[in-house]
Amino acid sequence: MSLDLDPSILEKRKNALSRYISNPDGNFFVLMDLGVSGIAGAAYARYSRAKGSFRETFVKEFLDNDGNIKTSKLEVLERILLEFGDESVGELEGAHSSWERISNLATKKIEDKRIGGSPIEQSSRYVVYDMTDEKGDWFYLREPRIMESRFASKYLETMDFLFSKYVSLVKNMRTYFEAINPLNEFKTKMRVNNEDLEVKLHDLSTEQQIRDFKTIYNFVMKTSACDRARVILPAATLTNVGIFGNGRFYKNLLKSLYSDDLSEMQKIADKQHQELNKVIEVYVRGAKRDEYLVNTRKNMEKLSKEILNDVDKWDSKDDVILEDYDHKNIEDYIIAQCLFKFAEHPIEQLRHIVKNLPQEKKEEIFNTYIGERRDKRDRPGRALENGYPLSFEVVSDFGVYRDLHRHRMLTQERQNLTVHLGYTIPNEIQEAGWEDDVKECYSKSGELYSKLVEDYPEEAQYATLFGHKIRYFMGMNFREAMHMWELRTIPQGHPNYRKICQKMHTLTMEKYPLLGGSMKFVNYNQYVHARAGSESRITIKLQELRDKYNKDIDRSDS
Repeated sequence: MSLDLDPSILEKRKNALSRYISNPDGNFFVLMDLGVSGIAGAAYARYSRAKGSFRETFVKEFLDNDGNIKTSKLEVLERILLEFGDESVGELEGAHSSWERISNLATKKIEDKRIGGSPIEQSSRYVVYDMTDEKGDWFYLREPRIMESRFASKYLETMDFLFSKYVSLVKNMRTYFEAINPLNEFKTKMRVNNEDLEVKLHDLSTEQQIRDFKTIYNFVMKTSACDRARVILPAATLTNVGIFGNGRFYKNLLKSLYSDDLSEMQKIADKQHQELNKVIEVYVRGAKRDEYLVNTRKNMEKLSKEILNDVDKWDSKDDVILEDYDHKNIEDYIIAQCLFKFAEHPIEQLRHIVKNLPQEKKEEIFNTYIGERRDKRDRPGRALENGYPLSFEVVSDFGVYRDLHRHRMLTQERQNLTVHLGYTIPNEIQEAGWEDDVKECYSKSGELYSKLVEDYPEEAQYATLFGHKIRYFMGMNFREAMHMWELRTIPQGHPNYRKICQKMHTLTMEKYPLLGGSMKFVNYNQYVHARAGSESRITIKLQELRDKYNKDIDRSDS
């Protein structure tokens, strides 16, 4: 390591490396906790233009004479960003963030930003939303504009009714599942006498085995009930999201949220921006409301209304449609897709409408969608991503969309949440005799939505339920299709999104049998208790850990 430094200072800095680098003398290492956020990305950016090892660059430019990270961090970072650009360096530095007590609608707005961020969301499949705050209020968003309007009391009354019904339905559905599959008749796989066997409760002899068996049973009964009851949770339901993202991701996310029409999105952007400033300030400080995004959206909304308001919507042929692409007409297809996000019409109808428009109007739609770009950072929306070999229009309940939305190696766009496409009622709810209660929830949700939508079209989405249907577009290549469908049809998958993915695969098999046939792990079997197999596998692994470490390991079912 040859650096132009006093030998004694150099030695002191070199000795400090073990505090920051896992293997100070080797060619392969990872950075340890630097104790100063933001430095790692800058160090790697500088390293990309240095002749020697990362260690040499790090010692020379980022450590002081005592072997500590230089305290003039901001000055160092600003110099690096000036030289290398904040976008590329921002991908080398990241942060973990928590977004708590935000609406389910907000989680989708956050997770729309796909690249550079990895979210994990509180699951409505495993968590019962029976919590109340210190005032005894249910956990749903009191949206400020609605709460200041003449609809405030109706909103509160409806939300309280929905949550009360939801909690009762979870209990009733659990009773139903326990009745059709009692504890003494329930079967699951467990490790017994060093063998993995399918057992019933009476096959077990030790206290630990019995406790494990009951844990599996209780978890499966709870998740089966949650899976079905969640259809009456509103989009306003408060939840939590955890994210690991890089600096560029957070900057783009904050910009998008600041530019949204909904006050909740602007508020959570401001709150999280303050926290991110404490960790990666230099990478997110340019995030602010983007007038290009705001104006382009408003102009598209206005133009879409002019074109579509008096056009009756076609009924969807099916809940999953594999679109046919004629690439000679790709411009018309993209123009139709420009309208999709701002419409309630199916994409086939939008294509029909666009096909019959004069060329001047087509160009107006496209140019409005592109907007008045000021520089290369003003990027138009995802309509320009069209042209995938597999392009699906899907109509499913919002709960299913929430699960499929997490896939990011594809193009997704959705229309606004409404009550106009109908809703789903799981078969088990009908069989258990609670169909009328669920229909009453949909009725009350629909009444509230209808009152809100004229004056508050964006805010009205909070009144819709997880079981209300939403129309969305998914474009993907065959590799992503294989990944998504094989993953989302596994036994523990939600029955509703399993059906959607099975239909996608069936349509693909009809059109591309060779490619569809390669997806041999798409699972078409049906399961009553989706999580039973996976829960038993977890328990077997825990039993192995107990044997390995010879100690008790408790499971939490919070």
